[in-house]
Amino acid sequence: MFEEAWRCYPRRSGNNPKKAAYRAWAARRKAGVAAEALLDGVIRYARYCQTTGIVSTRYVMRASTFFGPDEPYAQAWETPSPGDSGGSGSRNPSELEAHNAAVAEAWIPPELRSDNYRAPDAPLSRNMRIALNWVPPELDDSDKR
Repeated sequence: MFEEAWRCYPRRSGNNPKKAAYRAWAARRKAGVAAEALLDGVIRYARYCQTTGIVSTRYVMRASTFFGPDEPYAQAWETPSPGDSGGSGSRNPSELEAHNAAVAEAWIPPELRSDNYRAPDAPLSRNMRIALNWVPPELDDSDKR
């Protein structure tokens, strides 16, 4: 039954190890969860991922997490209606990235937004040189301690 669930599970970008997913599946089965309940959860989640447009993205949950002790497989995974504008589940990843960019633009002061935060010819403070792991020999007092 795990193989069928694995075939139905939505693909994700990034790592999604089958071995770890099987271990989590086996742990749930050992805890008394029916294989049909796990498979039904996969089908609901796959439908949710397809409807929200997150298949083959990093937003798809790892299968080992899905079958994990927090029981995401038991959630309803209701798909948002077309007019639903609430909750993060109703946004696709590109909308989320655009939203996050707009929030950053609104909250980050203009002088901190670009690479020109520090003028190229402005001297670095001693703390900044230490942080960058570069201290000119004339300022290096590590051997004087």
